[in-house]
Amino acid sequence: MKRRTIIEKSLRDSLLHLKPDLRHAPNDSPRRNHWIEIQLCGTRSNRDGIGARIKVLAGDLTLIDEVHSGRGYQSHYGMYPHFGLGQRTRVDRIEVRWIGGGTDVLEGVEVDRPLQITEGSSRP
Repeated sequence: MKRRTIIEKSLRDSLLHLKPDLRHAPNDSPRRNHWIEIQLCGTRSNRDGIGARIKVLAGDLTLIDEVHSGRGYQSHYGMYPHFGLGQRTRVDRIEVRWIGGGTDVLEGVEVDRPLQITEGSSRP
């Protein structure tokens, strides 16, 4: 076992020994901020939307991310980009530029939920 792993395990066990109820501690943090998660479904491009660029506009906020199949050595970042919106309660516009060249646009989108967007399902 690597030294770092032994130290991490020892530290975790020590904390749980001092505070055993940490194993079942619920997250009671207030949910003050909003979010949206985008799940892409390609029809002409690849089915997972890998390489697609997503632009989210919510009030004064503009966020851009791309769908990747993995990042880093033996790791995975996730296929569904997650956008934190802060106090904004609505997404004004979502633009998806597919790797095959098409564009989908959605407007007036609800927040605090995953949203599936299928390639070619909306107007450019």
